[in-house]
Amino acid sequence: MHLSLRFFFSLFLIGIGPGTVLVSALEQNTAPTDAPALGLGQFIEIALINNPGVDEARSQIWAAEGRSTQITSAYFPQLSASGQAARVHVYDLHPTDEGNLLAGTLSADQLLFDFGKTTGAIAAADSKVESARAYLNSVGSNLVYSVKESYYICSFEILSDTGCKGTS
Repeated sequence: MHLSLRFFFSLFLIGIGPGTVLVSALEQNTAPTDAPALGLGQFIEIALINNPGVDEARSQIWAAEGRSTQITSAYFPQLSASGQAARVHVYDLHPTDEGNLLAGTLSADQLLFDFGKTTGAIAAADSKVESARAYLNSVGSNLVYSVKESYYICSFEILSDTGCKGTS
């Protein structure tokens, strides 16, 4: 009976979840017989580590934090430098006149006051970071709920001697 349970959750973690009929795959009983028995906590841990939705939500947090940092950089001094070099030769001039031209520019800008534009943009970016964190929390909660639901459905079917046939 534990063999079917482990096989069901391995299928669940790779993307076959509630709403998919697993009868034919479970009846084949292709899971290895020496697999260790896993508990609900271990299934949840595996799902949280391996679920691509969780990775995507974490990436959204990192992207939002990067945008917030980028917007905050408007308060820092902005430095820029450029340079040009050229060789000049005038044809048909006697005596021959050649020369090198060098030009360079260095500038610095500092934002003093922009009537709250940057402050508002930073507040909006920080709100997006908090929104991304709330989304990660939501994805994690939904994933834990799905794993628990599948675990208890399968456990009930095993205890009621109908076997773990998945959910439809």
